[in-house]
Amino acid sequence: MNQIRNILSFLLIAGTACVHAQQPIVKINGGSQATGCDVSAAAGAPIFQLDATGNVLVNGSIIGTGCGPITGGGTNTPTFGLNPAPAALQINGGSNVAAGSVASVPLTYRAYYASSCTVGTPTTTAGCPAISASNAGCSGTGSPLSCSPASATVSIPTVASMGTNATCTYSATANCGGVTSSASIAVTSTPISGVDPPECANVAAIHTSSGALWSRLTTGTSVMYGDGTTATRDSTDYVSVWSYGDTQQAWPGTTSTIRPTILANQYFALKFVASSDTSLAPKWSFTGSGLNSNFALTISKCSGDFGQTGTQLTAGCKLNQSQSLNGLTVHVNPVQQGVACTIAPGNTYYLNILPDANLPVSNVSTSSPTCSPKCTPYVVRNP
Repeated sequence: MNQIRNILSFLLIAGTACVHAQQPIVKINGGSQATGCDVSAAAGAPIFQLDATGNVLVNGSIIGTGCGPITGGGTNTPTFGLNPAPAALQINGGSNVAAGSVASVPLTYRAYYASSCTVGTPTTTAGCPAISASNAGCSGTGSPLSCSPASATVSIPTVASMGTNATCTYSATANCGGVTSSASIAVTSTPISGVDPPECANVAAIHTSSGALWSRLTTGTSVMYGDGTTATRDSTDYVSVWSYGDTQQAWPGTTSTIRPTILANQYFALKFVASSDTSLAPKWSFTGSGLNSNFALTISKCSGDFGQTGTQLTAGCKLNQSQSLNGLTVHVNPVQQGVACTIAPGNTYYLNILPDANLPVSNVSTSSPTCSPKCTPYVVRNP
């Protein structure tokens, strides 16, 4: 009997040893054949590891479809989905654009753990004009390794090239080590809400003296007001940026100051409609004040119109950086004459602000701002 017990005990111990000798695997989504996948590491190797940022890395051979587009194992597989949170591929800040309103719009993204990324020619439907992506590829740098283009743009077709197409939708795709992210933009043959009128089609893009493209800020901006309060505002809307607290002030508002935050090489184009009731504001002016008050400022029917090639600016509607403290005075009266900027009641305009830079010269380039990486122009409004 004792001999039988010894044999059973030996078999039990041997069986247990065999179980523990097998390297465990990670089963994602319950190991479902349809949506799951298995990750198995080499014998004795850890499956889970932490990198310097705190990301959980799953290393090993991957089998199954539930792991997404990954086709092989390995550490730090390029992805748009790991922590730290990536910036997805985005065209024109997520906004659509009117044909001919600008020559190009920004294309941005950041892919982590990618040694390089490429962006092909944007695709569209048959009959729509082709567009191109420029400076859109990148090489990974930094720790953790990440890849993001510095000055990527997507070209915009002219109104004439749109032919009979009222709208053309384009899709651009970034490929980073086999992992892709796509974004779309719709181009219309006629102006759309918030987009410049056709007469602005010939206003050229602005470049810095080093060649980098100035781009319009179209996302929210953090604004500090004269009383020290801060708020996040719509960077494209004059009333939103100049309103205090939760109650928006109708244009043109009251005497106030703002310090909106913007990245270097970006400009503000704040849209507003001049009231038909000229008694509301026969005139108002803008000046710079305090630290970091340097800026160039214009009022135009075109966003980003700073006097470069194709300008629509009228007399007196521009203020150069060196003249900031002298102010820019605006009259809402079609018969007002003189050096002040005169605008027509009921018409749509933009207050364009170019932080820490001079107005463009004839070659449409202007100085690069020194307030890198962010600028906070101090603008005072005096109705």
